[in-house]
Amino acid sequence: MISLKLPELLSNKGILMGLCFRGYYLLAVVGILLLSACASQPIMLKADAKPKTLELCLDFREDMNSVDKLYYLDAANAFIVHYNNLARGFNITPCAEGKKQTVRLIIENSRFVSPAEQTMYTLISILGIAYPLSGGGFGFAWLGFSTTSLGVQLSPDIADTTDIVYTQFSSSPYFYDEDSVKIKHMKQFQAFMFELFDGLRAKRSAKSES
Repeated sequence: MISLKLPELLSNKGILMGLCFRGYYLLAVVGILLLSACASQPIMLKADAKPKTLELCLDFREDMNSVDKLYYLDAANAFIVHYNNLARGFNITPCAEGKKQTVRLIIENSRFVSPAEQTMYTLISILGIAYPLSGGGFGFAWLGFSTTSLGVQLSPDIADTTDIVYTQFSSSPYFYDEDSVKIKHMKQFQAFMFELFDGLRAKRSAKSES
């Protein structure tokens, strides 16, 4: 068995980058599976609620900067247009009064991985993956994900409880500039909303059939 010393391995950029990417995507898949495995309280309409239109309202933590808020608002508006064009059972409108037939998303925490952090995580991961191949012990990688923690709340006219259900979603930021990182994360936000509203629609259909 050929054992490569760390300096020799570092000099072979092709092998090194290949190992880095394999390690990154393996750990990224594991991270996504772990996040999706986190159980949360189900978000359901009450039995007699049959809304045809739902308002989508976004609330933000007070100290969130205005630029990041605009990313979320623009993503939500684009989602509303797309979802309504698909005619999937609900017509969604932007927040007006936010009192009845409302789905409220409360953005508690939003973290975007910066290009400088991407570089730092990548370099550390390269060394961590290369270390056991150069005769060392266990390898390691340090990865960062752009993450949003948020609460989901339904208005009392359409839900049995107004408790806030907390959840989160993440996206891998590699390798993008700052604006692209946020745009990619907003696509994940739209995917989250799509799953949320489709889940409400599916649970409503199941109730009406029972």
